[in-house]
Amino acid sequence: MKQILPLLLLLLLPAHSQARLGDDIDTCAQRYGTPVTTGEPSAPVVFRKDGLKVVAFFNVNGVVDAIIYSKLDPDAALNGTDAEFLVSLNLGTPIRRVETIEGPRWHTVGQTSIATYDSATGLLQIYTAAGLERLEEFARGNQRGDAS
Repeated sequence: MKQILPLLLLLLLPAHSQARLGDDIDTCAQRYGTPVTTGEPSAPVVFRKDGLKVVAFFNVNGVVDAIIYSKLDPDAALNGTDAEFLVSLNLGTPIRRVETIEGPRWHTVGQTSIATYDSATGLLQIYTAAGLERLEEFARGNQRGDAS
């Protein structure tokens, strides 16, 4: 039964949810359609499809090195099963899961890629080390913009 469960999850989740670290903008557009927002070159690209909001951060080589998944419906949230599946698609195997107060956290051997799931908000973040730096810079920039 344990071997069948991942296959069932693969069939139940729409194919669009299979974006991965390392995708380029064309691959993302094939999966999600035309981006709904694009901004400055350093700004993330936002896609919406089938109830999911996908925010993709692209590095200087034009590939995704950070992704944030959330539900479009403000009253809904990604559940732990959805998060686990999206993490396995992005990080592959072997991955290690660690429980935290906020929710589970996964990382690859050597911690070259990490995923965090906030069970309170339903946000799933998946990133490389460089992607994490960009996420933090983006968050700091948004905080400075809100303060002015």
